[in-house]
Amino acid sequence: MADTETKTLFAQQVKDRLEACVGQIARQAGLQGVEEQLAGGKMLRSRLPGRIHDCAGQADPNVLREVCAAAELVHSASLCHDDVVDGSDMRRGRSALWKKMGRTGAVLVGDLLFAEAVRVVRDAGDGAFVEDFTDKVKETSAAEAEQELVWRGERPDAETHVRLARQKTGPLFALTAAAAAGAGGEGARALQEAGYRIGTAYQLADDLIDVVGSEENAGKTLGTDQRRSKYTLALDEEEGLRGLRERVEKTCREALEALEGLPEMQDGTRTFITDDLAPILRQHDEELGARLEQIR
Repeated sequence: MADTETKTLFAQQVKDRLEACVGQIARQAGLQGVEEQLAGGKMLRSRLPGRIHDCAGQADPNVLREVCAAAELVHSASLCHDDVVDGSDMRRGRSALWKKMGRTGAVLVGDLLFAEAVRVVRDAGDGAFVEDFTDKVKETSAAEAEQELVWRGERPDAETHVRLARQKTGPLFALTAAAAAGAGGEGARALQEAGYRIGTAYQLADDLIDVVGSEENAGKTLGTDQRRSKYTLALDEEEGLRGLRERVEKTCREALEALEGLPEMQDGTRTFITDDLAPILRQHDEELGARLEQIR
């Protein structure tokens, strides 16, 4: 999933803001040539609220941009740390940061990215999103810790897999999706739930891609789950790849169901699934991409 095309004007605006933040960090840390790697990626956590905003238009776009930039900074920070933990050699089509500057350097850069995210979200909407931001980051970190410290080497049941996917990847999608309604705006709670479900579906799809995907298309090292004894549903004989595809599709449909009664927000989320998420997944798994493109 090395695709860095932002597709929409809003996502490009977030990317520009992200690049400015990363550039400042690079100058502070005396780094060169890392901006594109740290500010690149698929921008899915920004594309989703951007699509919703295009249809519903409730939030102040400048505030929404800042919340999304903060979420993308946290995501980039987590990748710096994840690659150290997993020993992954490649990220976003380039050598992983720790391969360039050592494990300690990569961890410290991740810390700087996270600190910048806190600063950015603090200033967004007079701090209206700080509480939700901190709650979501804590939830993500706790799920990552549980997966590594409790379940590595074990075979949790399907319910536990899905819960961990939701808690690990859902929170940042939930944060930015809810922000598309504005601070406390109408539909924020429903958008948050839709974001959780989109994030869950994406994590389950990412688990599948770790098994069947192309490293060239993904732009990252694959096969790390099996090598590190991190058991996922993609490796489950009973679930099977077909069953996992069906689960991803079902979870995306459930995201739309969470927005019943909010047709404009539902339309934006559907557009994200068919026009942003599906093409990226199709690069690795034709059937899964085709399933999501058919969602109506």
